[in-house]
Amino acid sequence: MRKLRRSSLQLPTLAGSGKGARAAADDATKKQADSSARLSFKGREHWREPDVIGALHSRHGHVCAYCGCGLADKEKGDVEHFRPKGKVTNAPEHGGYWWLAFSFRNYLVSCWHCNQVIKGNHFPLRPRGKRRTASNWSWGNEDVRWLLHPEDDVEQWMVIDWRDPLCEIQPRDGIPVTARQQVVWTRDFFRLNEEPAIGSRVRTKERVDEALKTERFSEVQTAACRYQPHSLFVRQMLSEVRPELIPDEEFELKWMIKQTANKLKRLAIQLSRNGLSKAEKALAKEYLWTLAALWKEPPVGASSDVEALLGEFGLKSRVQPLFDRL
Repeated sequence: MRKLRRSSLQLPTLAGSGKGARAAADDATKKQADSSARLSFKGREHWREPDVIGALHSRHGHVCAYCGCGLADKEKGDVEHFRPKGKVTNAPEHGGYWWLAFSFRNYLVSCWHCNQVIKGNHFPLRPRGKRRTASNWSWGNEDVRWLLHPEDDVEQWMVIDWRDPLCEIQPRDGIPVTARQQVVWTRDFFRLNEEPAIGSRVRTKERVDEALKTERFSEVQTAACRYQPHSLFVRQMLSEVRPELIPDEEFELKWMIKQTANKLKRLAIQLSRNGLSKAEKALAKEYLWTLAALWKEPPVGASSDVEALLGEFGLKSRVQPLFDRL
């Protein structure tokens, strides 16, 4: 799990007159007329639109926010509602956090296993915690939860023991008691010290060890990039053995833009040869939205820096119309 900064992106689908924004307004009207009304989200999965997926990947890369495992090259991952939208397991009277169903801030990229096999509609609260409703909700008045969120101080609270053959996750010594409890609770809930997560971390360590031994240092540096699987683990390992190889945010940003540009280039070549499937056309749109989101809200530096990089890759004119909509 890597720490994420809070986003202020206003995505076309979820803001203004976008489909998601309209759906959220419709839901609010229904609930105002009848607080017990049941909402269905079937056919209204607007969080799967290219601008939403692309913006999420600009923050996470193609990596699960929970277990840190990488997604397949053309796999989008699930758009995970951190607070369940329709219902909450073990709290049938609540009815879910329906007012956050179309909120970008409630979304994370997740692998299928973490989202559908493990988390589902679970959202456990700490003892004596009161579950918020639409009437008393605000981002500054949130539930007292057990699960860690990437906007928490996760990189300071979690330690992956790279000397341990199993590379297990543990809470860092000296952190507050509540933070320690949340790390342990989240680790055990998502089975982060079990397969498949633990096997994926071990394989990452083996690759990094081999790259260090053979002095393939650029490969090591790339493995520690925030958009890569288990990059927090790699960074913590390098901090003890080769701290000079830890990439800075500028390196990470350039790497992400280059990787996304290369994916678009491969799709363009395929288009010229055999055409693109519907799924591949959607991928191209998502890649362009990823670049637009990085341009609008760069993790480091100024938007003009990203603009210059897009110009170098010959992509500025393609991304500009999307950037103008953010």
